[in-house]
Amino acid sequence: MSATIPTTTAAPVLRAPEEGELRWFGGHLFDWKLFGDQSAGALSAVETTIPAGLEPPVHVHERDDELFYVLEGELTVICGGRELRAGPGGVAFLPRGVPHGFRVETETARAFVVITPSTPRPAFEGLDEPAPARVLPERPAALDHALVEAALREWGVRVVGPPPSAPGWGAHLTA
Repeated sequence: MSATIPTTTAAPVLRAPEEGELRWFGGHLFDWKLFGDQSAGALSAVETTIPAGLEPPVHVHERDDELFYVLEGELTVICGGRELRAGPGGVAFLPRGVPHGFRVETETARAFVVITPSTPRPAFEGLDEPAPARVLPERPAALDHALVEAALREWGVRVVGPPPSAPGWGAHLTA
């Protein structure tokens, strides 16, 4: 029995290491390698650099899965009541419907993230800004959490808890 392989209407996207769309948001550097609108919604892919203490809150994706591949630094990934401390080469699959988050254990961490399926563009598009180079922005003084949460809700992402770097936080909160 042979499986039918679905076809796509997406055109190939080929990027050299220095190519991508550089954006800043929430103190992070995003190097977008592929947006959902370039893959007919199949996936998006981004290399992200995250400073310790600026991690996103624990959240749940209703429509998509995420795969994190750690490139540099260390992350403690929390998902479904479990934790993994991952350095370079560590992988975390974060399925839709399961609360998850991560804590940066080193000064910064860099990861390659794949989101599937994908909306055309990230939820925070319009709240982010172009990055002039592959450098982190200055630490933000504040972030409009209500505005960010509203944008995430439209993308099918619910915030369900504080960032894992918040004092007193524990993995049991995602169980």
